[in-house]
Amino acid sequence: MVNTLLLALIVSTLVIILSLITVYAVYRQKNKLLKTTLSTTSNIPLINPDNITAIGLVLVFSAFFGIVSVDDEGFGRVIVGHTIMTLPYGILLMLPRSEKFNNNLYEASQDLGYSKFRSW
Repeated sequence: MVNTLLLALIVSTLVIILSLITVYAVYRQKNKLLKTTLSTTSNIPLINPDNITAIGLVLVFSAFFGIVSVDDEGFGRVIVGHTIMTLPYGILLMLPRSEKFNNNLYEASQDLGYSKFRSW
């Protein structure tokens, strides 16, 4: 039970951080083609069946880390796997909200002395 709670806490923190970084990159992007490409590629795992993603993760883990695993690295692989599986959902939840953001508020906060990152 402790491992499950620890896994949920770590994965949710990682997904929130990575989703915010991705959404910020898409929001600040001026090129429409690149913006569309980033949005589309972040949604590919939603279309892809979970079994295919799991097989891909097994192949990547065996290629980079070897088939024989040590007891200590199993939890790290579970964290990476769960993060990859849940990251598109975090991006999907945050992206529409950033598109509705009023740019006048962003510019006003910069006029008041906040940095670009803190204003966002």
